[in-house]
Amino acid sequence: MKLDPKTDLKLERVIDVPRELVWECWTTPEHIQHFFIPRPHSIKACEIDL
Repeated sequence: MKLDPKTDLKLERVIDVPRELVWECWTTPEHIQHFFIPRPHSIKACEIDL
């Protein structure tokens, strides 16, 4: 996949924790809402279809 610098944005983040924990946070509704939604924001519901 080639990025178009006029329209695409690439973000990278180094997270110093085991891969298993990152995967759990990305794939568990209870965790993903905290992983992607910073305080003081919140969401009322979260569903994941893997």
